[in-house]
Amino acid sequence: MDISGPKTVAVLAVLTLALAAAPRPRAQGTRADYERAANLRAQADGKLRKGWIEAQWLADGKRFWYKNDLAEGGSEFVFVDAEAGRRQVAFDPASTMQVVNALIKADKDFDLVIVPGARHGVGEIPYLRRRRQDFFVRHLLGLEPRRE
Repeated sequence: MDISGPKTVAVLAVLTLALAAAPRPRAQGTRADYERAANLRAQADGKLRKGWIEAQWLADGKRFWYKNDLAEGGSEFVFVDAEAGRRQVAFDPASTMQVVNALIKADKDFDLVIVPGARHGVGEIPYLRRRRQDFFVRHLLGLEPRRE
């Protein structure tokens, strides 16, 4: 097969002209469209609520809880029974403070440790592990915990 003949040269010339005359691909939007798209994240930042939850599954694999950030800046803890299809608020920090207030008004002794910014279940940090151990030594053994 001879590709150097005049017929091949003519076909290549036609193809070259066709490609040269074809319209060039253009962007689908204007420069302003692309600038708006680039700023979209900044415009939407902080406005999405309940876009993601991190389920904390219980050992039975049928129930879990998660923290729900609220629009007002607060949060709530939600308990879900996936098997039964039920969802309910599990823990309301405001209710805890109401109980604390009632204990104070009733002049009752209690222990409450709050770790700012910590998540529920933070009990395995060394400070809280020691506090839990001290609590059991004090209240179950009736002894004062040792200080090292």
